[in-house]
Amino acid sequence: MFKNNKKKFNNLGFYIEYSLINPDIAYEFIEERSFIIRNIDRTQQSIDNIFKWTNTLDNKISNLLYIYIHLFTIGIYPFLNKELIIFDTSLITNIKASTIINNTYTYNEYTYQIAYIDSYIIDFIINNDYTIYYSLELNTNNVYKYTRSNKKLADEPFLYLQIDSNDNLSNNLSFNTSKLTNNFSFKLVPIGITDNYIYYKSNKQYILKTINTIKSLNNIKISIYDSTNKQLINKHINNNLYNNTYIACDCIYSDIKKASCYCSYIRHPAFTNNQIDIGFKIGTIHNQISNNVIL
Repeated sequence: MFKNNKKKFNNLGFYIEYSLINPDIAYEFIEERSFIIRNIDRTQQSIDNIFKWTNTLDNKISNLLYIYIHLFTIGIYPFLNKELIIFDTSLITNIKASTIINNTYTYNEYTYQIAYIDSYIIDFIINNDYTIYYSLELNTNNVYKYTRSNKKLADEPFLYLQIDSNDNLSNNLSFNTSKLTNNFSFKLVPIGITDNYIYYKSNKQYILKTINTIKSLNNIKISIYDSTNKQLINKHINNNLYNNTYIACDCIYSDIKKASCYCSYIRHPAFTNNQIDIGFKIGTIHNQISNNVIL
């Protein structure tokens, strides 16, 4: 007869309820891996708010047992202000005639550079001030001013991050933890700060599934909330620049700083304070025929 040497404690030391098809001749083990998702790599359908997006995974995750966040990175000032302003109509006419990005144009007392142009908007700067970007809406001639908000994310004692994977899970199941409700999967606590970024990690929370309900993931939907459970919002990014190829930041050309460069262009998805990176660790469960059986 077979002797069952399988234990119900995995290699991480916590207990898992399971029901194997052939428990006498097989045992389970957990493989832990790391992967990173970035809001700049979001899918094309989810480009409205930098704090809410979907990542399609390059490699499908199968037999997911647990997942947690070991590093979360976000800009200190990740918000933008948008303001409708009164603008020189003659300068508007002049800007419409300027079609070459990053060229320097002069009109009366103004020096301006075009950062972006399409059939709907023209984004530009004036007098080499890269802290203010203007956007001319071509169908209305309205001009909006965009500035970096002084709202500091570091003022929040912690953040919540929700993973919504209902599209991937049968029976409309959602991830949850024992410490939070189903609305929020992770509580993120700050662990460090630099001139540009804040670093967080999840507060020792795991997402556990029994072996009978382990699932596969094709994509991950992220939503980020402040400490009062209010959705964070920044919808003022130029969405047309998502999913471009981002080369090394080179903002100087012929001694002129480029207005279109993502190092300067505050509405660019790749601008420093618009970046959110999430490092996950996941455990996937595997079954293997046991070599340690006694007949």
